[in-house]
Amino acid sequence: MRLAGRFQLDHNRHDVAMLYYPRAAEAMTPLGPSADLARALMLQGALESISHRAELAEPLLLAAIEIATQVGADDVRIWSLQYLATPLVDANQYEEAVELTEQSYREALAAGMVAIAESALNNLNSDYLWWPRPDHFQSAIDRLHALGTEVGATLALKWESIAAYYDGRLADSLAIATRMLEVATRLGNPREMEGAGRHIATVSSLLGRLDQARPYVVRPNPDEGIQAAVDRVGTWCRFHLANGDATLAAEGASVVVSDPGALVRALPWLDCVMEALLAAGELEDARSLARAAVVQPGYDGQPYLLVVAARLELAEGRTDAAVELARRAAELFGTVGDRVDGLSARIVLAQALTDAGRTDEATREVSRCLDDSRRIQARYFEEKASALARRIGFEMPESPTEAPVVEIGEKLVTVLFADIRGYTAMTTGLPPAELADRISAFQRWAQHEVNRHRGLIDKFAGDAVMATFNASGTSIDHSQHALEAAIALRDKAALLDLQIGVGIAVGPAIVGRLAMGANVSVLGETTNLASRLEGQASASEILLSAEGYRRVKDWLSAQGYQASRDTLELKGIARPAEAWRVGSRGLEAPTATSADDRFPLTKREREVAIMVADGLTNKQIATRLFRSERVIDNHVQHCFTKLGIHNRVELTRWVIDRGLVGADEADLSAPFKW
Repeated sequence: MRLAGRFQLDHNRHDVAMLYYPRAAEAMTPLGPSADLARALMLQGALESISHRAELAEPLLLAAIEIATQVGADDVRIWSLQYLATPLVDANQYEEAVELTEQSYREALAAGMVAIAESALNNLNSDYLWWPRPDHFQSAIDRLHALGTEVGATLALKWESIAAYYDGRLADSLAIATRMLEVATRLGNPREMEGAGRHIATVSSLLGRLDQARPYVVRPNPDEGIQAAVDRVGTWCRFHLANGDATLAAEGASVVVSDPGALVRALPWLDCVMEALLAAGELEDARSLARAAVVQPGYDGQPYLLVVAARLELAEGRTDAAVELARRAAELFGTVGDRVDGLSARIVLAQALTDAGRTDEATREVSRCLDDSRRIQARYFEEKASALARRIGFEMPESPTEAPVVEIGEKLVTVLFADIRGYTAMTTGLPPAELADRISAFQRWAQHEVNRHRGLIDKFAGDAVMATFNASGTSIDHSQHALEAAIALRDKAALLDLQIGVGIAVGPAIVGRLAMGANVSVLGETTNLASRLEGQASASEILLSAEGYRRVKDWLSAQGYQASRDTLELKGIARPAEAWRVGSRGLEAPTATSADDRFPLTKREREVAIMVADGLTNKQIATRLFRSERVIDNHVQHCFTKLGIHNRVELTRWVIDRGLVGADEADLSAPFKW
């Protein structure tokens, strides 16, 4: 029963997990004190703790510590300390919570309990998030890296993404979160996969990239437990507000307002929920939420709560009170370096000043909000500030409406060329509709993988694609990103019985948009070298230039890929070129005849399986493939039947295990992280 509960926790089903742990503890209690009993009590207490029910959590956790001390179960005793800290956070006793979590970390580290130390550092930054003190994140991030474990590095990646978000580096935050999603998928951790997806959706919504956000937006469902619903509500509200649908945003918000006591302690999402309720005219729910906020301990020093109260005061016409609350919230956010929530509070302040008729002050605040929202590329906030500017007759400085101009100059870049092998034969051997279908899927996947790895598609030319990595000149690991994109594209193409050859070269190039609105041009010998290498690559093979291989050889070795050296005479290249041939992991490049043996699915079913693993719903897949949702439902069911599996989690696991997303076999034994 305890293991069954753990599985439900890993899949964000707190409500179902709570059915198992009490039963497990009840069954073991007559047998006397034991490590298993202590662990069951700890996990039950942990669930109550993260659900913000301190009165239930504390007795369970104290009992777990007492029994663990009796039987010498130091791991349970040390781990329980972390969950005793959460009620302290709820009570606004942040310093005490931090010290208790630090104690858990120190004792775990001294005892060699690395998984518990990882969890303590993860929970430590959660304490700082609620405080809020994002300026304190870095200490835990550094210590997670120092543990030298894959899980520690993964958690560090998560907090680096969150830190970048609060610092206003939204594009960096999005890139790191995308990488985090890839790593969590490889580790087979559904909880962290969903968390990374939610963060991608939140940041993308602020940036105005709604298509990028949409696949990761999950409707809050209280039937799966109030805590899971609260976790999802912020992303849901932010996306639908950005999409201009206040009614749908409020539908999600109203679901969790049924328990405002729990919601108000989910502080980072609170302002967005209140904004959704007020935008949809749900004033009673908004009042309920505000009432719960103002009675919280430490209300007057908690900016998340202050801005919620400011919004209600503004909605009910009490503008002077709204001005003071919003200004106080903005100042507190600014003190701790939270640029995103600070900007949101300042927009509320600007609205309150406008409604109060304090036009000069409102104009100054609107101008500042416009500048800051453009500086961090937060299109969501820019639109809010622009609407206020129009309302008060403030003449706004123009914002660029065309694609930003990449400054022309010489930069060190990685250039990728990929081409489908046997394309000419396909054009005569396949019906036009099927050929178009395959090429369309190939181009969609190429666009997705290049974007996911921070690259830029230069052009598509039928069966070929050219992409550049580090066009901005600010990336360090662009060669690895290009290689990972190439491997993922090669493996996905194999699902459609398409074999591609890839050439990758690293070197200087002249990069820039030569005219406003034009594609980025990449000129120089590096581009020519990548193209020539692609021409020499065999089917399902990647050819790296000498400099490209030098930069990624350690990564290739760590991931188990074989690379062999070659010297090539290339057209247009003055001297023989050193190149490195990369096949599949530990194997020669796969052949087309082996594809059906590895993947007992039709071409369309393979494509659908990949999209399921990418986190898309059947409706989203149907939209992308221009098919009805019913047809996609049938494809998914056929996958289940042919593979002998029962749900989307198992299908995702099957895709991961076969490297279809460029990932290692999932490590399902990795410890669960709160």
